[in-house]
Amino acid sequence: MNSGQLKKNDSVHAAIDMARRTEIQNHHTATHLLHFALQQILGPHIKQAGSLVEAKRLRFDFNHHKPVSVQELRQIETLVNSKIRSDVPVQSYELSYEDAQKRSDIKQFFGEKYGAKVRVIDADFSKELCGGTHVDRTGKIGYFRIMKESSIAAGSRRIEAVTGKYAEEFVYEEEDLLASLATTLKSPTPALLEKITLLLDENKKLEQELKQHRKGRLKELADEMAHKKEKVGSLHLIAQEVALTSEELATFAEELLLTLKSGIVALGATTGEKCQLLIAVSQDLVKQINAVALIKEAAPHIAGGGGGKPHLAQAGGKDPKGLQKALNTIREKLKTT
Repeated sequence: MNSGQLKKNDSVHAAIDMARRTEIQNHHTATHLLHFALQQILGPHIKQAGSLVEAKRLRFDFNHHKPVSVQELRQIETLVNSKIRSDVPVQSYELSYEDAQKRSDIKQFFGEKYGAKVRVIDADFSKELCGGTHVDRTGKIGYFRIMKESSIAAGSRRIEAVTGKYAEEFVYEEEDLLASLATTLKSPTPALLEKITLLLDENKKLEQELKQHRKGRLKELADEMAHKKEKVGSLHLIAQEVALTSEELATFAEELLLTLKSGIVALGATTGEKCQLLIAVSQDLVKQINAVALIKEAAPHIAGGGGGKPHLAQAGGKDPKGLQKALNTIREKLKTT
């Protein structure tokens, strides 16, 4: 109640929101056309596994063993729109359920509960048992577009689509996106693909150049850091904080081990509010020194944890300030090894 009160025996006027009802009808009949098109394009094995019909969209779930390709989706859309343009009458009539079961041209759903009488929605090429509201001619749907196709479970797919003005809005949004891309890339819309391909090629080339540059930088940094090696007992150790990304740590540790030939490398790196700790052990020392055991001793100092293999272990932490304590813990453990 928005206002007032209802009392027993009051008279009320109930009305259907016809604009909303019309949009629901459009999407509901389009769901039947979509079901028909899926069977025509993908095969007769397609069966409805669930659906949702709303004023602004439809959703259709069905059994299928692989993603629907872009070409197949285009064929489905084309077929549905051709049936919309054919503007055939959509009739509804009742049959006995017994008679309906004898009709191979009428779709009915396994597991659905039907009464003695059933209602058929008949659009000539598409006949289904259905109790919902529909348009009286397919042409009233206007236009159909698929927005998304996705997986919802193994062997189950989902299509989300729109009709009428909502389909037009979907097209306008795509056109606006293309126009925005064309403006951003300073390219005519027909030449966008060529422009993007060129940019991707340039980006790939720059990435390769950057990779080579960083590789050279890591080699130079490894040569510099080799002078910072320590002698802990009978072992050589490099234990330092470095300004590297977590992805670069392992590669850098390998470079340092090549320089050391025999020894242990312990590296700490800060990334924002988090940090990484990595321990690498040369192959000749693996039986004597276990990187995983060392990382478990040191990781609590950076409020983290990790693991790995005897020759290489890594931990992530939330306290970069604890990196020096973690490195010192590694030094102390190696003294007693």
